[in-house]
Amino acid sequence: MLSFRKIPWGELVVPLAAVCYMIYTVGYQMMHHFRTATINYTIYLCLPIAISVCVILIRIFSAQPVQKEKSLDGDYLTVGLFLVLTIAMVLLINFFGYILDFFLYLISCLWLMGTRSVPKILTISAGVVVFVILVFGLWLELPLPAGLLKGLL
Repeated sequence: MLSFRKIPWGELVVPLAAVCYMIYTVGYQMMHHFRTATINYTIYLCLPIAISVCVILIRIFSAQPVQKEKSLDGDYLTVGLFLVLTIAMVLLINFFGYILDFFLYLISCLWLMGTRSVPKILTISAGVVVFVILVFGLWLELPLPAGLLKGLL
């Protein structure tokens, strides 16, 4: 006999927000008669969101029932620290610049998530920063904040 896990609606908030954002963005551009190339560009940017939403929904609906909930006391502190780090990153990105700010943010987040291998943390952080610079800075030619490295970049 099949038994389905009860799905907390909170798990569906992020996928729902992503889908709403995709619909809003493409709809806005179509209503305001943007060029077809611009609309296609937005659709291409939304494809990873759509794929991520599908993966999240598949994982939610195919998950096994949870036996016992653990205490969430430590999780509130972790979520609070993530929130503080994210706000600090957004506020300081123009001063430090994208490279330094996001690199330090990723190091902090990986440490909070439980990764303790320093080479692994540094490799992942540097790899993500380099990947974003290659995609957004070089390929899409979108300017990223330089901050303290303004004269060096």
